[in-house]
Amino acid sequence: MVKPLFSTLFILFSSISITFSQAEFKADYPQKINEILRKNLKFPAESRQKGEGGNILLSIKINSKGMLDSVFVLEESHTPLMNEVMKSVAILKENWEPEYLEGREIDTKYLLNFNFKPELALGRPIRYKTAVSKLIEKEKYQEAMGEIERLIAENPYDPELYFLRSQVYKNTGETTKFQEDFMKTRYLKKEMLSEVIIQAVR
Repeated sequence: MVKPLFSTLFILFSSISITFSQAEFKADYPQKINEILRKNLKFPAESRQKGEGGNILLSIKINSKGMLDSVFVLEESHTPLMNEVMKSVAILKENWEPEYLEGREIDTKYLLNFNFKPELALGRPIRYKTAVSKLIEKEKYQEAMGEIERLIAENPYDPELYFLRSQVYKNTGETTKFQEDFMKTRYLKKEMLSEVIIQAVR
């Protein structure tokens, strides 16, 4: 699981002034990888009818030649959703080219996240991020935190959400929590290669 790794990603900022913008932590995933995964993913009818959703997190190993070498499951969900994801990743591996990494490091591991949403409308996280940013600007930290916690529960590997929460902690003087979330943000921004949201259409 990725979660235990977060607890080790600490850095002390007591004597350092840190200024980062929200834009620096927006998702910027390789286009071709996302294109192949999205094209070959659909919401399983069985899961859609049952209203089943879930999050699936994979670790993929890129070898020294820049090829997709192996796939490991870090977080699993319902069987129909797992089958759909593994089928899509198999197609990605079959069609893989080193250029798909768009200059990212080779001989390392990356994360792929698949978020199946049976009811949530597409675009909601983006709209709500903007709303949360405005709440933080207006110093409405309690209200902002409530929205952020709900969004993180729905999108647990979105680096921008952890950045927003880190800013609430920073502005309310919760230094340790700020440090933890800031490092989560940097970790996910670096390690996440693709995050795909699959929306059920009723």
